[in-house]
Amino acid sequence: MLLFGIFGLILIAAIPIYGYYDTFVSPHRSWIVRVNDETFTMGYLLKLLRMQQAGSEATGQSMNLGSKPFDLVNLLAEYELISQAAPAIRLRSRRNRVTQKYAGG
Repeated sequence: MLLFGIFGLILIAAIPIYGYYDTFVSPHRSWIVRVNDETFTMGYLLKLLRMQQAGSEATGQSMNLGSKPFDLVNLLAEYELISQAAPAIRLRSRRNRVTQKYAGG
């Protein structure tokens, strides 16, 4: 009987733990853009959005959060395509310069 009680408590505790994981941890690891073998996750997108929003607030500008995430996803894909295709057509594409463009600088 004690074993059923312990199993019941574990089951009851597992439900909110799974809910927390499913709501807060798992979405940050899901990928939003994949270019060949390079993937960008939701967590990376949120990090870039937070950086751009902080920059906007510092300069006193407002940021359109209705369209900015979608624009940023397209930019991530475009810049990664440029980085991967540049050597094939003998162009130099330095990763740090492209990464600066992600952050809006």
